[in-house]
Amino acid sequence: MSSVITRIVDGVDDLVSHALTAGFDHAVKRHPDERLFWNTLFTSKLEHHEQTGLTDWDNPRSRTYYRLLHKDLTALVGTQASVVEMGCGTAVLSLLLAADGSDVTLVDRSEPGLAYARVIERALREELTFVGSVRYLHADFTSLDRSLRADLVHNAGVIEEMEMSEAVRVVSLMRDHADRQVVVGVPNYFNPYLLGFWLRGGKGTERHYSRRGLERVLRSAGLPDVAVVNTSCVHPSLPAWANQGFGLGFLHLAAAAV
Repeated sequence: MSSVITRIVDGVDDLVSHALTAGFDHAVKRHPDERLFWNTLFTSKLEHHEQTGLTDWDNPRSRTYYRLLHKDLTALVGTQASVVEMGCGTAVLSLLLAADGSDVTLVDRSEPGLAYARVIERALREELTFVGSVRYLHADFTSLDRSLRADLVHNAGVIEEMEMSEAVRVVSLMRDHADRQVVVGVPNYFNPYLLGFWLRGGKGTERHYSRRGLERVLRSAGLPDVAVVNTSCVHPSLPAWANQGFGLGFLHLAAAAV
């Protein structure tokens, strides 16, 4: 594809993404402060666990989603000896990687988020044998010392809060901590499971990133060999044969070797 055509296609992709973001914001946006939203959500999850003893892992739909995502990620990059998740949230995916044998470092600036991840870890250890290790780091991952390194550096649900230029900067930082692979996930605006969350609880500041847009972010961050896939969870209540993605999976995942 010539450079002129590429610029035109990229420009159209940007226009479509901006239009989709504006349209969804107008229809279902309720949470203008994403950091406050997540801290409040994790605090609520901790309180729910204190009252009931239950976590996200006890929710059948949530469990199915993470099982499918774990399968997708492993198929994409294999099992890595060491993993850093930069912006870990509940950290279920990375904890499943630790159970497989990876030595995992979970980084997040949210204290309630890390506290809830520890709760999830305890729940997982009740039914899984952890071959790898887990450690927690309360920090803004954009200011980490470069000595923190891992074979795989990943996150999901992070860069869609940012304009593309900032997303490129963040992925460049991820690249600088990775010895083998970088994986970045963004939500698929057209996934039925995600749309259900937004219709019930409202949308935050997530921007639309197409698969092409996600690939452009990684390429601009100095990762030229990028593979982008759509994950397989259309909706966790569907039978296995129907959860094959079909372009409607919950996340777009981009993987690149460093």
